[in-house]
Order: sequence, then C-alpha cells, then structure tokens
Amino acid sequence: MFICSATAPTSEEGTGCGAASTHAKRGASYRQGGVGEKAEEMSEQNFDATKMIEAIKECLRNVAKKLNEEHRTLNSDWTKMCLGELAALGESKFKYQAAPCPRCGEHGWLYDLIWWKGEKGEMTDLILVLESEWSPSIRFVRYDFQKLVQARARIKVLISDALSLEDRETLMSDIKNFKQNENDGEYLFAMYNGNKANPNEFAFFTRDTLASNPC
Repeated sequence: MFICSATAPTSEEGTGCGAASTHAKRGASYRQGGVGEKAEEMSEQNFDATKMIEAIKECLRNVAKKLNEEHRTLNSDWTKMCLGELAALGESKFKYQAAPCPRCGEHGWLYDLIWWKGEKGEMTDLILVLESEWSPSIRFVRYDFQKLVQARARIKVLISDALSLEDRETLMSDIKNFKQNENDGEYLFAMYNGNKANPNEFAFFTRDTLASNPC
C-alpha cells in the first residue's frame, strides 16, 4: 500500500478538484427539483447503484461534449463543470444532499464531492464520494484515490486523464490490499481521452475491468 505523506503533493501538474475554490452553478440539465422536495426512498432493498452510475456516466459525457464544443481545455474549467453538474444530478435527480454546495460557496469537505442523506444536520448515509485528479503522474492520482479506498460509501468515483495499464494495476492493488474492504462500494473510474474510438470522450471502468481493458 502506498503510504502518503502528511502533506499533499504540490506541483503544477497536480490540478485536481481539490485546487478549485469555487464550483460551477447548477447545470441546466438538472435544474428542476432539489433537496427541498420529498426525497425518493432509497432503502437497502431498492437502492440502485447501477442506475446511479449510468446517470453519472451520461452526465460526464455531456460535460465533455459541452466543454469540447466551447474549446475549453483548462483543468479548472473541467473541474468546476464536472463537480457542478454532478452535484446538481445528485440533488435533483436522486434527491440527495451534495457537498460542497456550489450555491453556498462551500469548499471541499474531505472529498471533492459527496452525496449524502441526513436530517437535521445528521448524516445517516454516505451515498457517493468522488475525487478528481488531472495530473499525468500516478503519484498525484494515487494520493487522491486512496481517499476513496478507505471511504465507507456506496459508490466511489475517480475522474482522471487516461492511465496506463501499469498505473491502473497499481490502483487495483490498492483496493485489494486494503484490509478493511468488507462490503466495499461500487467503483467507477472515468478516464478522459481513454476512449481510443473517440479521444474526446471519457472511458469508463469498474473494479472488474480496470486492470483488463485497454485504455
């Protein structure tokens, strides 16, 4: 297991979501609804991770399409829109609370983004945790990824640029070697430029396909 130092790596190439101080406003695709409405009941019996993951993938595809059409290549632009649209998705479509809250001017809380359930300020369920790191260095990606490995969440999402098979095997080893991984959540790896058929799209991997599919 890679042991991270107490201080996060600092480099010009380390430009993940943690570097962003503000996030995008709610996207038009998900403006209707909100946490003020009655939330859908997501009990152990009817929780549908597959449905949520497919919605996340579609959201990121739309983000990539919009930013490419606008010729926006800055990591900060991609960070803000990915976080903003996914926060809106969690709140409006699935009726969870999202943190940080872009409209409240919040910064990251432990993770770049979470979806959670709770009442009166008490957290009762951690639905999703997400980290984003655009650096080509596995050192920086791994620093953020290990936050997901130890998280007690139903869905864990990593957004990054394309990683080599060797680097993806390294992340897979981190999952396997973590001893407290009983009842671990579902993993979604979203790697931009990881789709050889269309290099301007995200390629998506699960824990089962991460170390086997070409990127």
